[in-house]
Amino acid sequence: MRQAVRQTLTILKSESFLNNEDTQNALLWALKFADDKALTAQKAIRELGEGFIAEEALAIAVYCALKAKSYTEGVLTAVNHDGNSSGTGSICGNILGALYGYKALPKDWLAMLELRDFLEHMTRILHQAASIRGIRFAGQRENPAEFAGMWADAP
Repeated sequence: MRQAVRQTLTILKSESFLNNEDTQNALLWALKFADDKALTAQKAIRELGEGFIAEEALAIAVYCALKAKSYTEGVLTAVNHDGNSSGTGSICGNILGALYGYKALPKDWLAMLELRDFLEHMTRILHQAASIRGIRFAGQRENPAEFAGMWADAP
């Protein structure tokens, strides 16, 4: 996760991306706060902002993802503050979902998910389309059949 943030900062500093100093600074603060063992999550999030501005929401989500030991811990930290908790939770959930994968999602959360069947169906279609085009994702297995068990409980 830290490597991904650092790579993102390198890209943002390149000539092709202009006027993104606020995003760079937000990510740098998220990294700094994540490395500060004495700083509580509540204080770090308060310092990063409320999340109503895009850079603040990204910083809070990245901070929570960096500090998290699990999907659940990261998302719960990202939604438990007085600011734009739905935005920061959504961004953090997407980051951690990409990092940990489908199996890390709490089953009781999935059970309450609206339009779950539709979302899982669309995920299968997107995965198939990516496989056909030869798009590879970080950590993707060579044999797409190995993913079949991932959707065992889906209709």
